[in-house]
Amino acid sequence: MICYVIKISISVYNITPLPGSGSHSLWVLATHISGETPFPKFTVVVMPDDVQVAYYDSNMKHFIYRGHNTPNKIHDNEAQDGAYIFGMMYNKMKERSFNLKNHFNLTERVQVQQRMSGCEMLDNGEPVILRLIKKEVSGGFQVSCLVFGFYPRHINLTLLRDGQPVDLTGGEVLPSGDGTYQLRKSLEVSTEELKKRHDYTCTASHLSLDNKLDVSWESGAERVHLSTLSALLVMVLIVIILGIFICVKRRRCTASHLGRLLTITNIWALVQICIYILHMLVWHPAH
Repeated sequence: MICYVIKISISVYNITPLPGSGSHSLWVLATHISGETPFPKFTVVVMPDDVQVAYYDSNMKHFIYRGHNTPNKIHDNEAQDGAYIFGMMYNKMKERSFNLKNHFNLTERVQVQQRMSGCEMLDNGEPVILRLIKKEVSGGFQVSCLVFGFYPRHINLTLLRDGQPVDLTGGEVLPSGDGTYQLRKSLEVSTEELKKRHDYTCTASHLSLDNKLDVSWESGAERVHLSTLSALLVMVLIVIILGIFICVKRRRCTASHLGRLLTITNIWALVQICIYILHMLVWHPAH
């Protein structure tokens, strides 16, 4: 019985997965209420990808489509078939509720019975992506955690500063347009606070992850600048040494030429001292 409900729902809403579109699901929730309440005795909600699109109850005995504005109309016979199957489900749940009340000698208080059935497609095999971004704003910087490509939409995202959680702005889960979701949380950091060189780490917990996913922010600009400068200066040193070697070997190096080379060598020694000081400032800042 449940399989027919799922099959008809897929046919009605024409859920066609796109390649690489992430995970998708279709769930049908049926609720039966016995006892005096202002609600219908039996209701059914159809939810593809956690969004309610159709409703049925025992009072109206027909579907109500919500937010389905596509030009393809639902055929009357398919809607009637769905109403017929849900009607049979209502009778089965009503019979089961009656038997349970008699078996357990329940009172006439309100009793609720629910059944949920559905299916979920496998994801496309791509892992959840988590990024930590530093953005310069007026008067400081903005450190943001961005995670996208996850499904279902429930996720825990935290920004840690030196291992301690901090309060973030934003944080609304939004659809990505490919069947998955994305979430961004940000922290405003002043220039003075940034000089203290804290360690920032984004940590995400999701059903699709075996463990927590952690991404740390490192000051890459200073490191790239330092490594590039060091590489260039090493090349200059190699050229100087090679020039001295060639000059001495050919015995064509005059005193003036050698003096200029030695002067350049002294300059290189001074540059090395500057590199060392810069290295200490970048990698071992004072707190």
